[in-house]
Amino acid sequence: MAYSILVDGKKSFSFSDVDPAEHGNLDKLQAEALTLELAKEFSELIDLLYASHKNSFLIILQGMDTSGKDGLIRHLLSYVNAQST
Repeated sequence: MAYSILVDGKKSFSFSDVDPAEHGNLDKLQAEALTLELAKEFSELIDLLYASHKNSFLIILQGMDTSGKDGLIRHLLSYVNAQST
C-alpha cells in the first residue's frame, strides 16, 4: 500500500510531521505501476470534474529549487485533456 497523507481539515497538519524519507515500502517497479494506476484515475476524475461545470481543482506544490515541481506538473498534466483545462 502506498504512503499517503489525508488532510481533511478536521485536525491540524504540519509538514514537519512527515518523514521525507518515507517510501511506503515500495520498490521502483511497484512505485511506477502505482503511479500509472493513479495517473489514469486522476485523468478520469478530471474529466468528470470538467463535465460537471461546477468545480475546479487546485494543486499546491511546495519545494525548494530543483526539487522536481516542474517535472511533476508536466508529468501529471500529460494525463489531462488540454481542452478541459
